[in-house]
Amino acid sequence: MAEQTHATVTDLGPAAEAVNLRTSTVGELPDGTPVVLALTNGYPAAFHVVEVFTGRCLFSQRLTGCTIGSWVTQAPDGTVYLSARSPTPASLHRFDPSTWELEHIADRVGGESSLHSGVVDQHGRLWFGTAPHAKLMSYQPDAEGEESCFRDWRLPAPESAFAYWVEPVDDQIWVGTGPAGRVIRLDPATGRFTDLPLPEAFAEGTDWVIGISQRNDQVLVRLSPRGRYDTVVHDLSTGEWHHLLIPRTHGGMPSPVSSDGTTYLLVGDGEVIGFHTHSGQLASGPSRRLQAPPVVRSSLETYTLGLVDTTQWGLPGQSVVGVATDGSLWFCHIRTGQTRTVQARVPASAAEPYTIGTGPDDRIYLGAYLSSGLMVRLDPETGERALLRGPMHCDVITRHGRHLVLVTGRGVEVHLADPDAPWEWGRNPYPAVTVSDTVPGFHDLAATVVSVGDRLAIGTLTSPGQDGGALVLVDPATGDTEVHRAPVPGQSVVGLVHHPTDDGGLLIGSTSIRAEVALHDATGAQAVVFGWDLTRQRVVWTTGVRPGTDHIAGLTHGPDGEIAGTTSTGELFQLDPLTGRITGRLQMMPTPTHTATGAARSRTVYDPGSDSYLAVQSGSLVQVDRSGGDPVTLSRSIGQVAATEDGRVYGLDETNLYLITPG
Repeated sequence: MAEQTHATVTDLGPAAEAVNLRTSTVGELPDGTPVVLALTNGYPAAFHVVEVFTGRCLFSQRLTGCTIGSWVTQAPDGTVYLSARSPTPASLHRFDPSTWELEHIADRVGGESSLHSGVVDQHGRLWFGTAPHAKLMSYQPDAEGEESCFRDWRLPAPESAFAYWVEPVDDQIWVGTGPAGRVIRLDPATGRFTDLPLPEAFAEGTDWVIGISQRNDQVLVRLSPRGRYDTVVHDLSTGEWHHLLIPRTHGGMPSPVSSDGTTYLLVGDGEVIGFHTHSGQLASGPSRRLQAPPVVRSSLETYTLGLVDTTQWGLPGQSVVGVATDGSLWFCHIRTGQTRTVQARVPASAAEPYTIGTGPDDRIYLGAYLSSGLMVRLDPETGERALLRGPMHCDVITRHGRHLVLVTGRGVEVHLADPDAPWEWGRNPYPAVTVSDTVPGFHDLAATVVSVGDRLAIGTLTSPGQDGGALVLVDPATGDTEVHRAPVPGQSVVGLVHHPTDDGGLLIGSTSIRAEVALHDATGAQAVVFGWDLTRQRVVWTTGVRPGTDHIAGLTHGPDGEIAGTTSTGELFQLDPLTGRITGRLQMMPTPTHTATGAARSRTVYDPGSDSYLAVQSGSLVQVDRSGGDPVTLSRSIGQVAATEDGRVYGLDETNLYLITPG
C-alpha cells in the first residue's frame, strides 16, 4: 500500500490589521484638556487617551489577555474605569489621568463573562451590568478587600442573560436588560426593585433595552431591534412616557446637554438632531438639524457623541464631536453647521477574523468580528489582499450565481455584490433584502446560507421567544420570502446544503440544541440532520447521529452523492440525502463542546485528489481519509475553512490566515 500523504498547513500571518475603536467616551484631563478615552478591539485590545482637537495619542497600553473592549467611563473626580474581555472574562481596570497609571482591579468579576455599561454615581460608586447571568453590580473603591468592594444587587431578571445598560437616574439606578427587554429601577437605599413597563406600542418588537441616558428631566431609552434602534423618552417630571419616538438612532447614545438644554442624537444616514430637554420636543430650526461630515456615512458606526468648545478653531461655542469606529473624530458646529474631521492616531492591531467564504470570482473573502467595517479580499493567484469597507461583521459569506452574498445583522440583511465591479459598500455590495422588513417580528440571526436556484436558503439561530430557529427561503431579486419556523422544534438551524432531485430537490439541514443566547440549558434533547422537501415544504426525514450530540454542522457534498458533516461528539459522518440513512462514521477527536454560533462556523471540505475530508470542529482541523486510516490533526487552532474551485483551501484561527495544501 502506498504511504498516505497528508495536507500541509502554511501560516500566512495576520489576516488583517486595522483600527477598531468601538468603545469610548469624551472626557478631560486634570488641566481641562478634552480627550477621547478609548478602547480598541484587536489582538490584544488596548486603552488609549487621545487629544480631541489633534488626534494625537497621549497614552496607549495593551490589555493583555483581552481582545474586546466593553466600556470606558470617567468619574466626577476624573478617575477612569474600563472593562475588557475575551479570552480573559469580565476584566476591570482603573486609570488615573493625573499619574498616567493603568491599574488592573480584577478578572471574572461576579463570576461573569462580561461587564456592561459602567457608570459612576454622585457618591463615587461604580455601577455595571453583567452577562450571562444578568447581574446588577457595584464597586466601592474605598472599601477594604475585593469581596467588600463588589456587591451583587440581585437583579430580578431571570428571563434575561444581559444586564446591558446601567444609568443613575436621580437617586435610582435604572437597568436595561435583554433579551426580553425591560427597564428595571433600583432604589439603592432600600435595595427595592420596580419595573418601568414600556408602553405597548414601544414594547412591540423590543427584545433589548440597549441604552438609558438621563438628560435633565428626560430619560432617553434606546430599544433593539425595534425599528433599527428607536429611542423613546420618559419624562421624570410627569412620570409618563412621551408619545414621541425618535427613529433609527443607530449612532449610540445622546450627547451631554448643551448650554441651552439640548442633547444631540445621530440618526438615519448622518443627520444630527437636537432634542430639547426643557420642552421635551425635538428642537426646531436649521441649527438643530445638522448634517454630519461625509466620514459618518463612509465609516461603520459612531457610538460616542460628546460636546466640546471649538472657539480655538474660530467656531465660537460648542460643537458635537463624534467618535467613529475607524478612529475618525468628527465635529459639527451647533450654530453654523460647519464640520471638521480629525483622525485619531492610535496604533492598528490584528483584527479577529469572523467569517470566511468563497466568491463567484473564486477569490476568498473574510469578515472581522465586531469590526470597524473591515473586510479582506484575497486573490489566490497572486496572494494579494485588499482591505474593503463592509459591515460590522458578516454572519455568512457565500455565492449566489454571479453574486457575492454577505448576510449580516439581526433580522437577516442580505447584501449582494458584483465582484467584477468596483467595491463600494452600500452600492456594491448593495442591500438586496432584509427579512425583517417583509416579516414583522422576525429578529433572527443567520447561521448558514446556501444558494437554491433563484433563491437563498437561510438557517437561523433560535431567537428570544421562539420555539426554534427558522428555515428562510428568499429571492434576493424580488424580495419574496418564506419563513418556516422551527423545522426541528426547539433547535437552531446551523447547517444547510442543497441536494438537487428530479422533483424539486431537498435541503439537507443540521441543528444545534443551543439558542442564540443560552440563558439556561439546551433547548432540545439531541441535535439532528433533517431533509426538507422544497416542493412539499416540509421535513421528510430526521436522523440523529449520536445520542448526546449538542450540534451537527459542517455539512458538505462528498463523492457519489453522499453528504458529510461533523458532530459535537467529535465524529465525522456520511449519509444518504434521500433517506437520511447514516452510511459511515468515524471518531475524529475527543468530545468537544461548542455553542450554536460556533457550530455555525464549523466547516467541512472534500478534497477529491486525496479522497479525504478536511473537517473543522471546535478549533481543530482534521484530515479524514475515506479509504481508512487514522484521522490526522493538522492544526489545533484553525476554526474555519473555505475552498476555491481549483482545490486551494484557506483557514482562519483567532488572528491568522492559513493555506492548507491537500496531500
